[in-house]
Amino acid sequence: MLEQEVDLIARQYHEERSCFSTGQKNLEDANARCEELTARCERLEDLLRVSDAAKRELEAQVNAKEEKVEALAKEIENAKSLAKKLASSHKEGNQAVRQLESDKAGAEEKLNKLQAEYEELQKEASSRQAGLEAEVESLGGKLSRLEAHCEETEQQLRESHDKFSRVSLDLGETMKALTSLHATIAEAEERALGGIGVAISQGQEEEPVKICQIAPGSPAAESERVKAGDVILSLDGIQVAQLGVRRIRQMIKGPVGSPLTIKCRAGDRDEEYQVTLQRYIPTGDTSGQQAVELMSKSGCETVKKLVKEMEALRELALQDDTAAGARHGLLALTAEQESLKHKIQLCLQLLEGTKTWLHASHPKDSEIARRAALENSELLRILQDVSSEAAEGDEARSVVSDTSLTSAATNTSAGRMCGVGMRVTNSTPHRVVSFLPHGPVGRSGQVKVGDFLVAIDGESIVNKSIKEVRRMMTGVEGSEVEIKFASTKNGEQSTYSVTIVREQPVATGK
Repeated sequence: MLEQEVDLIARQYHEERSCFSTGQKNLEDANARCEELTARCERLEDLLRVSDAAKRELEAQVNAKEEKVEALAKEIENAKSLAKKLASSHKEGNQAVRQLESDKAGAEEKLNKLQAEYEELQKEASSRQAGLEAEVESLGGKLSRLEAHCEETEQQLRESHDKFSRVSLDLGETMKALTSLHATIAEAEERALGGIGVAISQGQEEEPVKICQIAPGSPAAESERVKAGDVILSLDGIQVAQLGVRRIRQMIKGPVGSPLTIKCRAGDRDEEYQVTLQRYIPTGDTSGQQAVELMSKSGCETVKKLVKEMEALRELALQDDTAAGARHGLLALTAEQESLKHKIQLCLQLLEGTKTWLHASHPKDSEIARRAALENSELLRILQDVSSEAAEGDEARSVVSDTSLTSAATNTSAGRMCGVGMRVTNSTPHRVVSFLPHGPVGRSGQVKVGDFLVAIDGESIVNKSIKEVRRMMTGVEGSEVEIKFASTKNGEQSTYSVTIVREQPVATGK
């Protein structure tokens, strides 16, 4: 019984062991299967990832296709619209072609008519040619005689032109004299006011106005108190600290013989003093009456002589009635002479009016004085016109050097004319080249070589020629002129004004 149980247990053991072996084998198979499934899962995951990327790429391609489809739809619409326009243009083109065909037919018809007319005209021209050849032979002799006559008339024209050139030169000289007269008259009122014989200047706008020069023999010099370098404090009790050079200069001017009380601070003693001086006019400074009388005698006679010569030229121009071309040239010259003649006669009238004004003893604000001032302005304008028309060659006879404007003195009927002893460049802008150390400009101590001229007596000289500048700088000895300069220092530009008394150059003995 025990053996049976043992056998049973043994069989059970063997069965269980067999089952364990089988289970162990199944477990190993399961593990292998599990590993195989794991590998397959990993491959499936890789495939899924690749599938998602492919899906996104596919979606992008689909979107791109849709955009292309929309673009193609728009292009199709545009093509339809363009097709409609082309159809309309084709229709208009057909109409234009039909119109051109119609015009071509009309043009051909006109061309045929013109061809017929041309043939008729050709026949008529052939018939007239014979007559013209006969006329040419007849005119040949007349032309020879006309050429000979034209040569004679051309010689007369040249002689007239030479004579007119001489007249123009004389007129240029008269222009100079009349212009000088006008300058004298324009300054007459200014010279009628006296001063005290001082020149003033101001370095910068904030600096006080100083006396930079004293004219010998003037009231200021005779007082023995006023010195160069003194600062002007007041004039007739009016403070001048805030006034400019031009305003102070106007206050110093006044009727000849009238008193002027000037208060100054001595530059070297630093003390104030006050002195009363009588205004005066420098010796030799006249009212301009002698200049007018001189022009009335010599200038007027010259102008009248020019008028007579122009009348002779006019008669010469009208002598020939056959040489039409030469006569036309002479008449053109006569027309120019007539214009000059009219202007010269008007100058004579204005000159007589000026003479009357200067000889009359009327107040400056009278009607005669005002009318004479207007006549003088008109005289200058007309003289400028005459100068540009009749004295073109006069400029070549008055050439100035590259650096001009000396202080040489010249005697005139109005007094001794002087400058300021300074040389400037001929071309604009006018720059100071040099000046006499002991001359009016040199003694002022303000002007430096290289400074630029800006204005003279308040009038800008930016666009003025050297001849105009020289005329503005020159005046009667002892008269004053205010000059404005511009200088550059440390890269900054500033302006200053100097009032200078004109005087003749002093010999240095060198």
